[in-house]
Amino acid sequence: AGGHGRGRGLLFTGNHAEHGSHAAANAGSRLSVPVQPPFNVLNRPFLTVFNAAYRWKKGKSPVPRQAGYQGFFFPLDGVRDWNRLYGPRGLFQHQSVVPSANARR
Repeated sequence: AGGHGRGRGLLFTGNHAEHGSHAAANAGSRLSVPVQPPFNVLNRPFLTVFNAAYRWKKGKSPVPRQAGYQGFFFPLDGVRDWNRLYGPRGLFQHQSVVPSANARR
């Protein structure tokens, strides 16, 4: 991004829960994408509005909370059939987990 949006972002970090602590339940899908549009609806105007709303909701003062692994590692799965938003051409996604010993702090 350039201009006003340059350098903005959200970083979510996590630590393993203490052994024996209550496990956080993974929330089921609350929203769904019922049909696949003939084109990718995740265009610049839509994403600009979505990102602003997401930053407003998630970017408030950080409050530690316990989360299940599914919601933490796979937040899009909270929306059933989220992949339909990318249209017929779909999406290629890659996620990585870096061991603490190999990560810079």
